[in-house]
Amino acid sequence: MPRQIVVIVLAGVAVILSVNAEQTDPLTSCVEFGGTCDQHRSCCGENLKCDQSITFGRYECKEKAKLGDSCRQAFQCVDILHSVSTLGGACATDRDCKNITNAICIDEQCVCTPDTFALTPSACTHVLNSTCSSSADCSIFASECFENKCQCIPDWAPLTDTSCAKRSALVNCKDTLECGEHWHSNCFQNRCVCNVKHIAVSERTCLPTLGGNCWRDDQCMTDNTHCIDFRCQCKPGFVSVAINMCVAR
Repeated sequence: MPRQIVVIVLAGVAVILSVNAEQTDPLTSCVEFGGTCDQHRSCCGENLKCDQSITFGRYECKEKAKLGDSCRQAFQCVDILHSVSTLGGACATDRDCKNITNAICIDEQCVCTPDTFALTPSACTHVLNSTCSSSADCSIFASECFENKCQCIPDWAPLTDTSCAKRSALVNCKDTLECGEHWHSNCFQNRCVCNVKHIAVSERTCLPTLGGNCWRDDQCMTDNTHCIDFRCQCKPGFVSVAINMCVAR
């Protein structure tokens, strides 16, 4: 790197200092990596920051911290999306949604993968009968991974596609007509259960979630939904990020 010799006269004594010549543009331009920066000379590019050098004490252009690096202030960090931690958060790739269990990036929003539902705003879990590799994949209470499918444990039965219930607690039936409104429930293996895309609100009543059958808005159990064309759908200004969750666009 080119060097400059600077001569300073102090009290008749010449002091010679050797300093590195900065490879910078004029004061009106930006400063490249390693160059000295100040309030008048900013760093070139979005990935450089003007920070104090530990070695020399001067301010120079350094690379901004990346995800996981230590930092003191927000401006030191690259503007990244990898910290998305809730469904509906903005994303560019699936990697941006990695902090949310079983989530992917679709239409620039983190959403649950197919065959999963929102267990919490930051976790999606497999619905019953979806593919699994171990019981750890099946977070529904009283479920396990059996023959590579999330299924209810013995003596429990699927009340909905997102819940298991004790068989003894389910209402006995021989025909769907015995299970209340057939739009929402049916008789399966002599037990009254909810239809797909429905949840149980009592032992004899099932109501629809997103995509479920309806004819009134108050039947739709997912927040921010209403009944359109006999199906529960997200209200205007909201978007589906799971089979049981709508968030603001």
